[in-house]
Amino acid sequence: MELFYNLDSDQVKNIIEKTISSYGFSAEHNHNYIMSYASKECKPIFAYFGDNKGLFGLEWDDGFWQLISEVMSPMNERAALFSEFCRYIFSDKNAKKILLEVPPIFRKELLKDNTKLLPELKIGAITKKLYTPIISLEEWNSTLYGPGYSSLRKAKNRFFRLFNIKILKGKDVNHISIVEYTKMVDAWRKNRSPNDIASYDDYLSYIKNGFKGSDAQLALIINDKLCGLSVAWRLPNNHDTIYYGINLHDYSIPELGEFLAVIFFEMLKSQGYKHLDFGSSDEGLLNYKKKFHPKSIIDYVCFYIRK
Repeated sequence: MELFYNLDSDQVKNIIEKTISSYGFSAEHNHNYIMSYASKECKPIFAYFGDNKGLFGLEWDDGFWQLISEVMSPMNERAALFSEFCRYIFSDKNAKKILLEVPPIFRKELLKDNTKLLPELKIGAITKKLYTPIISLEEWNSTLYGPGYSSLRKAKNRFFRLFNIKILKGKDVNHISIVEYTKMVDAWRKNRSPNDIASYDDYLSYIKNGFKGSDAQLALIINDKLCGLSVAWRLPNNHDTIYYGINLHDYSIPELGEFLAVIFFEMLKSQGYKHLDFGSSDEGLLNYKKKFHPKSIIDYVCFYIRK
């Protein structure tokens, strides 16, 4: 196994691109996404196992590591390859613990034969459960017809009736200054829960880089003020599905989040996407997302591995 830190070198980028094109499957299997984490406290890493198999991770200060999504490899090899990575970082890199957010089946694979795969490490208890709703854009109706969509339909009509709405799409979102984006993102942060794990700096870094790597962007301007931003990118090896990677608004108007999502869904549907990965959610956020009537919900579990 080789561990790379300089993920922007031509050699490593070439290895990463081949790995993603061979075995990438999740929204986080994205070079630009992983690089948005780079900071003084956090180093994005790529572990390469050969044969176009690898994983993305983060090395934080004080011996804390984090797996980003799962191993890019055939499914039946993921647990063993991840165990190889763990043995390396705990023995050679003095890791203290690593955080995982993975489907329950991956955790079961690690637990199945822990003495064989990770004999010197302890797999901790589940600390949190997360849920990813999947929206069928094929079935999404822009008229929001029917009683189940009544509140979304009323919100959409109210916004267009009461406000001066301007929608920027694609490369036009780059015409907005970073000062305006910073004000909007700062307002978003101030209105979020103190327990929110989303990183303010990651979003600004992605915006400053010109949304590099994204496939769909929409900026919402209401009464000449930037109020919302939506960004999405396709899942690797699954171009029918797009991931709602950035969903920000300034909370300045009731139901602003619903309106932003509705107009973004319409845009994505018009561009031919069939499914939307609505991102990880705790139970509270999941209840909010259920008003958009997801077709299915994927479960994830969070836990630590320690010595």
